[in-house]
Amino acid sequence: MSSLGKAEIVRAALKDINPGMDVFNASYEPRRLHDVAGGYETDIGSINGRPVALLCAIGDPGSFEDTVVSTGAFIGASYYFIDHHIFTAAEIDKIAKECKDKGIDTIVTTEKDLPRIKNANASWASPDTAGVRILALSVDMKIDREEQLFGRLDTVLNS
Repeated sequence: MSSLGKAEIVRAALKDINPGMDVFNASYEPRRLHDVAGGYETDIGSINGRPVALLCAIGDPGSFEDTVVSTGAFIGASYYFIDHHIFTAAEIDKIAKECKDKGIDTIVTTEKDLPRIKNANASWASPDTAGVRILALSVDMKIDREEQLFGRLDTVLNS
C-alpha cells in the first residue's frame, strides 16, 4: 500500500473518532539534487525520464520512492537498508557496480543518508563504478492549509 493510501486510512480513523477534528496533510516536494562526490547541486529535472537506482536507510522507503517517482524518474533498481544503517565502502562500490552493469548511471539517496554514504569513503573513481553518480534528494515539506494550521497552533500554545 502506498504512503498516500496509509495516510487516507489514518485520516478516516481520526474523523471517526472526532468528526469535527481538523486534519492537515503534509507531503514532500522535491527541490534539488546534491552530487555526493562533487558536492555541487543539480536541477531536479536532470533525472526526469531517466532510470535511477534508489539507495536509502530510512523508516519508510516507500515514501522516498513516491517522491523520486514524482520527479519523472523511473526506478531501475532499489537498495533499501534498515533505518540508520551505517554504509560501508564495499556496499556502496557493489551497488554502484551493479548499477553500471544495469546501465543505470544515477543513484538517488536521501539527505538523511548523505553523511553516512560520504563517510563510507567509497572509491568513486574505480573503473568498475566510473560514470555512476550518487545524488542526494533535497525536499521541502508542503503542508496544506499551512496558515490555518499555524493559526491553530498559535491559539493552543498562547492560551
